Amino acid sequence: MSVFVLARAFRRSLAVQTFALHWAVFLSLLWTAFLWAVLLSLPLAAMNLVRRVARDGLAYTLPEFQQHYGPNNWESKWVEAPTVPRSGSAPQPTTEMVQLDDDGSDWESAQSTVHDHQSPRSGSAPQPAASPVTVQLDDAQAIQPLLEYKAVVLTSAQLESTKYVQKAGGKMAWQKQKELRALLMEQRQYEHDLTHSEWPWRNVLRALAPQMRELLTGPGVVKFSFRLLRGQPDSNYFKRDTGERHVFEIEQADGKRYHLHYHKNGSMDAPKLVPASDPGGAAQPADPIPFGRRLNVDYELEALPVVASADMLGPDLPNPPVGRKEAQTACVTMLTCATLDNACAIDITDQLAFPWRRWLVNIAEARQALTVDIVRVFMVRWNKGGQPCITLCRINGTYLCVHPGTQQYQVANEIRVHNDWPSQEILRNPWYCGLDWLKLRVTQ
Repeated sequence: MSVFVLARAFRRSLAVQTFALHWAVFLSLLWTAFLWAVLLSLPLAAMNLVRRVARDGLAYTLPEFQQHYGPNNWESKWVEAPTVPRSGSAPQPTTEMVQLDDDGSDWESAQSTVHDHQSPRSGSAPQPAASPVTVQLDDAQAIQPLLEYKAVVLTSAQLESTKYVQKAGGKMAWQKQKELRALLMEQRQYEHDLTHSEWPWRNVLRALAPQMRELLTGPGVVKFSFRLLRGQPDSNYFKRDTGERHVFEIEQADGKRYHLHYHKNGSMDAPKLVPASDPGGAAQPADPIPFGRRLNVDYELEALPVVASADMLGPDLPNPPVGRKEAQTACVTMLTCATLDNACAIDITDQLAFPWRRWLVNIAEARQALTVDIVRVFMVRWNKGGQPCITLCRINGTYLCVHPGTQQYQVANEIRVHNDWPSQEILRNPWYCGLDWLKLRVTQ
């Protein structure tokens, strides 16, 4: 009897153990499957956070990248695209252009897709506006500041696919120049950004010749603006307002800038390539302080940076040149605004008030002046009621005074060299001007 009881108990124990083992195996498999599911989902989740810059200059996550390039083309472009910080997605802007009315004036009502990312492409879901992204530099470039990545708003291919619009060419551009000039005069500004405005500047570029379109778009346009060029007078406006020359400025993705100037008949001057170092159209504050004064300046010659040297007289001269009449007018205007006809000096080294480099390389006396590096430049009236001059102060302590009204262009006058400019009382207490001299002219 006891044998049967023991056998039955053994079978029950074995069944329980088998059942427990089966459940343990099942739960183990279930847990393994869960872990694999989690691990397999991590790369996809990570890819959904990673953003890379496409060829249109905007950043996309992986799903957005696939949608942008299509299922057959996205992989190779994703591999070669640079990675950017994870700060949200930036969808592609719409670039379609629309037809203007015959007079070119009904742009606002006719525009169904705009360039400033505020209207989605027809039939698609609304998307957030794109913004410039910051490219993260590798370790080799870590010592340099982070660079701002400017989004390309117009490529050559997009411009070529833009429909040509009659009456959206030179005459319309000239009329816009006239309106924007009046606006900037009222606002006392030097620049008006048109990149994301509703004015159809893309159509204006589309009206140009094919070779001109290719030149102006280059690797891609990142900015289109209207500017008044500080220190570059235009004889057509010199007696009407402050007199600066106005242009449309196109900035390309590689940093190049081109200036376009239109005339009333719709013709356009040849585009001018602007050197990257030229600050000609830089904006100024709406209400800069016209004049201020520095007192008891102690100049340490060894610490002063060189602002002009003989290298300026090479093949690449600053342009356009400033003539002697313009220089003379600038001196009289600024010195009179500062202290009437009293003795004074105005520090113009930074060129904000007067572009003296473009004057200096245009005179015959430049070679004599630049035999020693220049570290400071002043407009000076040395005595009450005296003639104004431009004083070039050199790193060895000598200085020269050039009178713009009597300077020569063909045969250089011998300029007297003076000594110890840092000790001159008038130069140790100079005025400075935060306003272009052309602006001062209209306040007199």
